[in-house]
Amino acid sequence: MGLLEDRLTLSADYYVAQTRQALVNPVPPIFLGNAGTDPYQRIGRLENSGFELNVGYSDTRSAFTYGASANLTTIRNRVEQLGGNGQIYQAGPNGAARTEVGYEIGSFYLYQYDGVFQTADEVAASAQPEASPGDARYRDINNDGIINDLDRVHVGRVFPKIQYGVNLTAGYANFDIAALFQGVQGNDVLNVGKWWVDRGDDNSNYRTDYNPWTLENPTNTPRAVKSGGGGAGAYSAANNSRINSTRWLENGSYLRLKNLQIGYNVPQTALNKVKGIGSVRVYLTGQNVFTITKYSGYDPETPGGGSLARGIDDGTYPVVRSYTAGIQLGF
Repeated sequence: MGLLEDRLTLSADYYVAQTRQALVNPVPPIFLGNAGTDPYQRIGRLENSGFELNVGYSDTRSAFTYGASANLTTIRNRVEQLGGNGQIYQAGPNGAARTEVGYEIGSFYLYQYDGVFQTADEVAASAQPEASPGDARYRDINNDGIINDLDRVHVGRVFPKIQYGVNLTAGYANFDIAALFQGVQGNDVLNVGKWWVDRGDDNSNYRTDYNPWTLENPTNTPRAVKSGGGGAGAYSAANNSRINSTRWLENGSYLRLKNLQIGYNVPQTALNKVKGIGSVRVYLTGQNVFTITKYSGYDPETPGGGSLARGIDDGTYPVVRSYTAGIQLGF
């Protein structure tokens, strides 16, 4: 749609994108001769759906020109089919990302962190009688009085509810400026880098603000205790503070000034004095100028740990902030 002599434009779409016959490798039954290598089959089915909205406005007032455009996309991702036998795919550290029918691809599959035990009475009344004051507390989701793998649940959102961008341009006389903002809203990121330094069992990896629980300093950060092993996938008293949980699941929303350019065109009257030069433009460009986010990791725009673990930030190097100055010459 175009209004006001096409100075204002608008487009809106609703989309349903289905992927059929996706390659998956379900585990065949033993009686079919399963030799440990599961063959791939074209039986997977995925669906993405949502809205796309684009709106723009531009105008010229004497020597001043300006324009603004914005785009917004919503997305709902859902796995519809992976084969029979309740096929499940796990990825990320100790299966923190789980792909199964009815959920997003690589949905977070974690224990529910519920704070820190402050007293022995709290421990005795919990599903973790082997814990100690200062240990992490987890929710007994199925109320069976035990914390185990059955208490892990799908939580958070891997895919953002909204992805958006805003492009602004303006020019006056010989000056011009352009800015591109980009961001997402409503997704989560599992901060594996923070898991390494916050679990409290490695004295070579502490943050400067690390403030663990002690009898004299009963904080809400679990006590520092050497882990007895067991990885991060299964709960035990020995690895209380290191299992995959919502303790390290953070808001991944952000707004970033992706590109900024300021330019100046040297007046033609000044160029007439120099033979052979038709135009001169001086400009300054910045990339990834700033980011507004609550995420405590290096970069909320993490590529993740692959297509089945896109919400896992395992220490990806952040995007680089850079500035460039240049001169464009026309002959």
